[in-house]
Amino acid sequence: MRITEPMRVLIDGSMAQAGGGFTYLANVLPNIAVLSPESQFRVLLRNPKLADALPERSNLEVELLEPVAGIRQRLQFSYLEAPRLAKQWKADLYYSAG
Repeated sequence: MRITEPMRVLIDGSMAQAGGGFTYLANVLPNIAVLSPESQFRVLLRNPKLADALPERSNLEVELLEPVAGIRQRLQFSYLEAPRLAKQWKADLYYSAG
């Protein structure tokens, strides 16, 4: 039997503002955290209401990012900042929910 380290999952929800993205993350993230208690989940959000909608879980960390204005900043985050954060946090998996 092989012993493995707990999985570290970085979830980019920075594009979720309202509607389907908000509802998806608010409903799915708490369930994922419960179903995989040995894993660590870090969620990147820009929407304070979404951050407040997520229940506290010991394996679910929410990081509220600065608001972003335009497409240039969003693309820069997706292609430059998010990979840097994933590497810095030593994520096993990066998932963008946007």
